[in-house]
Amino acid sequence: MRDQQKSGILDVILRISDEEYQRDSWFGGGSCVSSPDELINELFDDYGFVEYLNSSALTTAQRIIGRELLGKLEAFIAETPEVLDPAVTFSDGRWADIRHTARRLLDAIR
Repeated sequence: MRDQQKSGILDVILRISDEEYQRDSWFGGGSCVSSPDELINELFDDYGFVEYLNSSALTTAQRIIGRELLGKLEAFIAETPEVLDPAVTFSDGRWADIRHTARRLLDAIR
């Protein structure tokens, strides 16, 4: 696992866990512009989150939380439109749960 890949994954997980970041970047209030689709694509396509979960870089406890996050994200993707509306996603209780699980994973890794 390259350090750059791990750093990128942790950065995306941080942004997934950060309600304030999402409010600012999804609705034009901050200096960054992002979307729920962008975060999900970065995590899976750009940084290889599934590969990361299968690497030896994680403890068993970290891997369990990571797989929980993966399952919640996959279920969310399967149950929502192909293009996510930021306002709908932001207020969705499932996304709030994803944010919470992402925070738990960050806390476990740090």
